Amino acid sequence: MSTVDRKEALQRYKERKLVGGICCIRNTATDKRLIFVENDLEAGRNRFEFTSKSGVCASFKMQRDWKTQGAQDFVFEVMEQLEMKEDQTVAEFNEELKMLEEMIKGRFLKGEMY
Repeated sequence: MSTVDRKEALQRYKERKLVGGICCIRNTATDKRLIFVENDLEAGRNRFEFTSKSGVCASFKMQRDWKTQGAQDFVFEVMEQLEMKEDQTVAEFNEELKMLEEMIKGRFLKGEMY
C-alpha cells in the first residue's frame, strides 16, 4: 500500500460515522448473556471473532463455561445500535450508551447473565 493510499484510508477511517451499541456475548447452550457497551460495534465484533478463533476467552466472567464448552457455543449479538450524533462528544455518546445498557440489563434476570 502506498503512502497516499494509507493516508486516504486513515482519513476515511477518521471520517466514518461512529456506531456503538449494547452487545452481548450469548452462550447458545445455556442462553446466559454477558451484556456490555461497545462504542464501536465493528471493532467489538472483530475483537470477539479474533478471541474465538484464537481460543482465548472473551471475558473473565464467562471463562469457566468457555473452557468447558468451547468457543463454538458463544455468539456476539448486537441488542441495540446507536449512531453518534455530529454535535455529540465521545463522552456524551458513551454516557448515552451506558444509560441504554442499564435499561437493557433491567430486562434480564440475574440467572440469565454472567
